[in-house]
Amino acid sequence: MIPTTPGTPPGKRGQRMSARPPQGADPGERARLLLVDRNARRRLALVSALRGSFEVHPFMEEGDLARDVRAVRPAVVLLAVDPNHPGRALRASRLLRSEPTPPRVALLVETLRRESPEELMSRTLASGLWVGRAPPDAVRAWAERVARGERAVELRDPGRGLLRRLLGR
Repeated sequence: MIPTTPGTPPGKRGQRMSARPPQGADPGERARLLLVDRNARRRLALVSALRGSFEVHPFMEEGDLARDVRAVRPAVVLLAVDPNHPGRALRASRLLRSEPTPPRVALLVETLRRESPEELMSRTLASGLWVGRAPPDAVRAWAERVARGERAVELRDPGRGLLRRLLGR
């Protein structure tokens, strides 16, 4: 038997108490986006750029990502990959895609070290991939494509780091 609250209108009987309308059911509703980025400066820039198109929920590191995804029910999880600890983001992406109602996971990566974009997307089960520097306005258009269900891949020039400048590349 499905639990209902006392005084539930007759048309609403049989629905679960925790059921919410699906994401985007209302045409005027903006899609929810969960932003996972440890870099505070980039996170603030992305939040201000994405607010025009999405209902943005920044993820704070002290919480549980899977629990926040279940609470927010985002259409897209924008996951920045820390170049010093890429395994964290890759495990998080797989974990999110194994949820009962998985959101689309989009990865922001500054540089690809050894693998091709196709290998990274298949290994992480990601719906979108951005490689290189991420100007916030361009990321907004890219995130909108991911939210629509496109498999969006953007390969940008990662910029010249110190090692590249020293080697002259």
